[in-house]
Amino acid sequence: MQQSFKSYFLALSAFCLSMVASQTLAKDIGQTLRDNSIESGFHNNYIELGMQAFYGTGPTFSETSDHIAIINIIINGSYQWDDFFIEMHGEDARGLSLGYNAWNSENWSFDILASDSFGQSQYENRLWARQELKHWRDGGNWIVGGRLMGYFGNNMVQFTLQHDATNDHKGNLASLVLGRSWQLRNWNVHSMIGVEFGDEKLNNFFVGVDKRRASYYDLPRYKSGNSISYSAEIGVTYPISEDWVFKAATRVTSLDDSIVDSPFYQTKKSSAVSVRTSINYVF
Repeated sequence: MQQSFKSYFLALSAFCLSMVASQTLAKDIGQTLRDNSIESGFHNNYIELGMQAFYGTGPTFSETSDHIAIINIIINGSYQWDDFFIEMHGEDARGLSLGYNAWNSENWSFDILASDSFGQSQYENRLWARQELKHWRDGGNWIVGGRLMGYFGNNMVQFTLQHDATNDHKGNLASLVLGRSWQLRNWNVHSMIGVEFGDEKLNNFFVGVDKRRASYYDLPRYKSGNSISYSAEIGVTYPISEDWVFKAATRVTSLDDSIVDSPFYQTKKSSAVSVRTSINYVF
């Protein structure tokens, strides 16, 4: 099965990019629901700069703290030319995405996508990992694959299959997300639920403890397996003015034992909860 995954994803790895305008929808489900642009074929090119307050709690690499509270600058954006596009998911910490809209119909759209961050909810606390482990691996983020999106009234579904593009771990990632948005006066309300699968190659790259890591960090060796995580999010978006937007959201993610059982995690929890609010200027 892993070999078929690899063959499929490598066949989808070709893409190119340019930055001018288009009308083909190619936005991630989170961006689409927050922007209330769920109609297939609708796209609004934009850049959004914001100040975000974030608080999260969950399993961590720290023995003394199971939470993080930060204020940071975020950048969200989406731009297209013909069928090529670029996306930035700052509020989701999902990095830069480059892609090509290969096919779309009245209710469906399929993209070939490359991203510099796999965006896996199981690793929401990688920020803590980088802060606490000086020699933490920071590679392996570029993944390529396909993204299928469906649009049905105020409802949306997104399915992704992706494979490591760096040859650092040769891992695979699959996710299914369902979402809905409502308009309550000037407030746009959105909700999402999702499930995500990560294979053992991907998990071992990020939380496994091989002989070298065991020696360096003085930890017992550990080999992770496949993982399945579940997540739910609800949030609001409110246009303060023509150029300013307020956003807030809370997210809950269940974490697979194959992740949390890693000796890297000093604070053990089976779930992660985060709350974020931001004020954003739209260019």
